[in-house]
Amino acid sequence: MNAEEKALEDLSKVEKLSPAERAEYERIDGEITKCEKALSLLEQGRKATYEARNFRYVLDLDIPFEELALDQTPLSFGLSATVKKDTKFFCTHMECATYAVGVAEGTQLTLAIRPWLRRSYLQFDWQVRDTGSDRSWQNNFLPMGLLKTNRVNSLVLGTPTVLSGGAEVFVDYKVKSMSFPIFQSIFESIKKYTIQISLCGYEVSEK
Repeated sequence: MNAEEKALEDLSKVEKLSPAERAEYERIDGEITKCEKALSLLEQGRKATYEARNFRYVLDLDIPFEELALDQTPLSFGLSATVKKDTKFFCTHMECATYAVGVAEGTQLTLAIRPWLRRSYLQFDWQVRDTGSDRSWQNNFLPMGLLKTNRVNSLVLGTPTVLSGGAEVFVDYKVKSMSFPIFQSIFESIKKYTIQISLCGYEVSEK
Protein backbone atom coordinates (compact mmCIF):
# COMPACT_ATOMS: atom_id res chain seq x y z
CA MET A 1 0.00 0.00 0.00
CA ASN A 2 1.45 3.31 -1.05
CA ALA A 3 1.19 6.60 0.91
CA GLU A 4 -1.82 7.86 -1.08
CA GLU A 5 -3.79 4.64 -0.54
CA LYS A 6 -2.99 4.70 3.19
CA ALA A 7 -4.17 8.31 3.48
CA LEU A 8 -7.48 7.43 1.80
CA GLU A 9 -7.95 4.47 4.12
CA ASP A 10 -7.25 6.64 7.20
CA LEU A 11 -9.73 9.24 5.91
CA SER A 12 -12.47 6.64 5.46
CA LYS A 13 -11.90 5.43 9.02
CA VAL A 14 -12.22 8.96 10.39
CA GLU A 15 -15.48 9.52 8.52
CA LYS A 16 -16.97 6.45 10.23
CA LEU A 17 -16.19 7.74 13.75
CA SER A 18 -18.87 8.99 16.10
CA PRO A 19 -18.75 12.71 17.03
CA ALA A 20 -17.12 11.89 20.38
CA GLU A 21 -14.55 9.59 18.75
CA ARG A 22 -13.87 12.16 16.03
CA ALA A 23 -13.26 14.89 18.64
CA GLU A 24 -10.81 12.64 20.48
CA TYR A 25 -9.10 11.75 17.19
CA GLU A 26 -8.67 15.44 16.32
CA ARG A 27 -7.31 16.17 19.82
CA ILE A 28 -4.71 13.42 19.55
CA ASP A 29 -3.83 14.47 15.99
CA GLY A 30 -3.32 18.04 17.24
CA GLU A 31 -0.98 16.81 20.00
CA ILE A 32 1.01 14.82 17.45
CA THR A 33 1.33 17.94 15.28
CA LYS A 34 2.56 19.94 18.30
CA CYS A 35 5.17 17.26 19.07
CA GLU A 36 6.37 17.28 15.47
CA LYS A 37 6.76 21.08 15.57
CA ALA A 38 8.59 20.87 18.90
CA LEU A 39 10.99 18.27 17.52
CA SER A 40 11.59 20.47 14.47
CA LEU A 41 12.36 23.50 16.67
CA LEU A 42 14.63 21.38 18.85
CA GLU A 43 16.57 20.25 15.80
CA GLN A 44 16.88 23.87 14.65
CA GLY A 45 18.11 24.81 18.12
CA ARG A 46 20.74 22.07 17.98
CA LYS A 47 21.96 23.39 14.65
CA ALA A 48 22.01 26.98 15.98
CA THR A 49 23.96 25.90 19.06
CA TYR A 50 26.42 24.11 16.85
CA GLU A 51 26.90 27.23 14.74
CA ALA A 52 27.25 29.60 17.72
CA ARG A 53 30.61 31.30 18.14
CA ASN A 54 32.15 33.58 20.72
CA PHE A 55 31.77 37.18 19.68
CA ARG A 56 32.06 40.72 21.04
CA TYR A 57 31.17 44.23 20.01
CA VAL A 58 33.93 46.64 21.03
CA LEU A 59 33.13 50.32 21.61
CA ASP A 60 36.08 52.70 21.96
CA LEU A 61 35.31 56.09 23.47
CA ASP A 62 38.17 58.45 22.64
CA ILE A 63 38.34 61.56 24.82
CA PRO A 64 40.76 64.25 23.59
CA PHE A 65 42.96 65.45 26.42
CA GLU A 66 41.91 69.06 25.79
CA GLU A 67 38.28 68.30 26.63
CA LEU A 68 39.24 67.15 30.10
CA ALA A 69 40.67 70.60 30.89
CA LEU A 70 37.31 72.36 30.45
CA ASP A 71 35.34 72.51 33.71
CA GLN A 72 34.03 70.23 36.42
CA THR A 73 30.67 69.47 34.79
CA PRO A 74 30.36 65.85 33.58
CA LEU A 75 31.16 65.26 29.93
CA SER A 76 28.46 63.26 28.16
CA PHE A 77 29.31 60.86 25.34
CA GLY A 78 27.56 58.09 23.46
CA LEU A 79 28.60 55.21 21.22
CA SER A 80 26.64 52.57 19.36
CA ALA A 81 27.06 49.26 17.55
CA THR A 82 24.67 47.52 15.16
CA VAL A 83 24.11 43.77 15.40
CA LYS A 84 25.03 42.10 12.14
CA LYS A 85 22.28 41.16 9.73
CA ASP A 86 21.02 37.54 9.78
CA THR A 87 22.44 36.91 13.26
CA LYS A 88 21.34 36.86 16.87
CA PHE A 89 23.70 38.18 19.52
CA PHE A 90 23.47 36.80 23.06
CA CYS A 91 25.20 39.30 25.37
CA THR A 92 26.35 37.46 28.49
CA HIS A 93 28.91 39.80 30.06
CA MET A 94 30.68 43.15 29.72
CA GLU A 95 34.34 44.08 29.99
CA CYS A 96 36.08 47.42 30.32
CA ALA A 97 39.61 48.63 29.58
CA THR A 98 41.20 52.08 29.55
CA TYR A 99 44.21 53.41 27.65
CA ALA A 100 46.32 56.53 27.48
CA VAL A 101 47.64 57.59 24.06
CA GLY A 102 50.47 60.07 23.75
CA VAL A 103 53.88 60.85 22.30
CA ALA A 104 57.16 59.87 23.96
CA GLU A 105 60.55 60.46 22.33
CA GLY A 106 58.82 61.22 19.04
CA THR A 107 56.86 57.95 18.99
CA GLN A 108 53.14 57.53 19.62
CA LEU A 109 52.48 55.04 22.41
CA THR A 110 49.34 53.42 23.78
CA LEU A 111 49.57 52.37 27.41
CA ALA A 112 46.98 50.38 29.32
CA ILE A 113 45.71 52.04 32.47
CA ARG A 114 45.68 49.38 35.16
CA PRO A 115 42.56 48.97 37.35
CA TRP A 116 44.21 50.22 40.54
CA LEU A 117 45.25 53.43 38.77
CA ARG A 118 41.93 53.79 37.03
CA ARG A 119 40.02 53.65 40.30
CA SER A 120 42.13 56.47 41.71
CA TYR A 121 41.96 58.93 38.81
CA LEU A 122 38.96 58.09 36.62
CA GLN A 123 35.28 58.44 37.43
CA PHE A 124 32.44 57.86 34.98
CA ASP A 125 28.88 56.54 35.00
CA TRP A 126 27.38 54.47 32.19
CA GLN A 127 24.22 52.89 30.89
CA VAL A 128 23.33 50.54 28.04
CA ARG A 129 20.17 50.60 25.94
CA ASP A 130 19.09 49.04 22.66
CA THR A 131 16.56 49.44 19.87
CA GLY A 132 15.87 45.73 19.68
CA SER A 133 13.85 45.83 22.90
CA ASP A 134 13.53 49.63 22.98
CA ARG A 135 14.66 49.87 26.57
CA SER A 136 17.49 50.69 28.92
CA TRP A 137 19.30 47.71 30.36
CA GLN A 138 19.14 49.34 33.78
CA ASN A 139 17.00 52.00 35.46
CA ASN A 140 19.77 54.51 36.13
CA PHE A 141 23.35 55.28 35.19
CA LEU A 142 25.68 52.90 37.02
CA PRO A 143 29.14 53.60 38.49
CA MET A 144 32.35 52.71 36.69
CA GLY A 145 33.38 50.32 39.46
CA LEU A 146 30.93 47.66 38.24
CA LEU A 147 32.89 47.26 35.00
CA LYS A 148 35.97 45.11 35.37
CA THR A 149 38.99 44.75 33.16
CA ASN A 150 39.08 41.18 31.94
CA ARG A 151 37.07 38.03 31.36
CA VAL A 152 37.84 36.67 34.83
CA ASN A 153 36.38 39.72 36.57
CA SER A 154 33.88 40.78 33.92
CA LEU A 155 30.39 42.06 34.70
CA VAL A 156 28.21 38.99 34.15
CA LEU A 157 24.58 39.63 33.21
CA GLY A 158 22.10 37.59 35.22
CA THR A 159 20.13 36.79 32.07
CA PRO A 160 21.71 37.06 28.60
CA THR A 161 20.26 39.88 26.51
CA VAL A 162 19.23 38.59 23.07
CA LEU A 163 19.50 41.02 20.15
CA SER A 164 18.43 40.30 16.58
CA GLY A 165 20.21 41.46 13.45
CA GLY A 166 19.81 45.17 12.81
CA ALA A 167 19.24 46.07 16.47
CA GLU A 168 21.41 48.94 17.67
CA VAL A 169 23.12 48.96 21.07
CA PHE A 170 24.01 52.26 22.71
CA VAL A 171 26.45 52.90 25.55
CA ASP A 172 26.05 56.31 27.19
CA TYR A 173 28.75 57.83 29.39
CA LYS A 174 28.97 60.64 31.91
CA VAL A 175 32.67 61.25 32.53
CA LYS A 176 33.04 63.04 35.86
CA SER A 177 36.82 63.24 36.06
CA MET A 178 39.86 61.80 34.35
CA SER A 179 43.39 62.77 35.34
CA PHE A 180 46.46 60.54 35.31
CA PRO A 181 49.48 62.56 36.47
CA ILE A 182 51.79 59.59 36.03
CA PHE A 183 51.27 59.71 32.26
CA GLN A 184 52.12 63.39 32.14
CA SER A 185 55.59 62.40 33.31
CA ILE A 186 55.86 59.59 30.75
CA PHE A 187 54.52 61.34 27.66
CA GLU A 188 55.87 64.48 26.11
CA SER A 189 52.26 65.19 25.14
CA ILE A 190 49.02 63.33 25.85
CA LYS A 191 46.66 63.04 22.90
CA LYS A 192 43.68 61.23 24.35
CA TYR A 193 42.33 58.74 26.82
CA THR A 194 40.26 55.79 25.61
CA ILE A 195 37.51 53.98 27.49
CA GLN A 196 36.89 50.64 25.82
CA ILE A 197 33.72 48.73 26.66
CA SER A 198 33.15 45.29 25.17
CA LEU A 199 29.75 43.62 24.94
CA CYS A 200 30.66 39.94 25.03
CA GLY A 201 28.78 36.75 24.39
CA TYR A 202 28.10 34.56 21.40
CA GLU A 203 26.68 35.01 17.94
CA VAL A 204 24.30 32.63 16.16
CA SER A 205 23.73 32.69 12.42
CA GLU A 206 20.07 32.77 11.37
CA LYS A 207 20.79 31.72 7.79
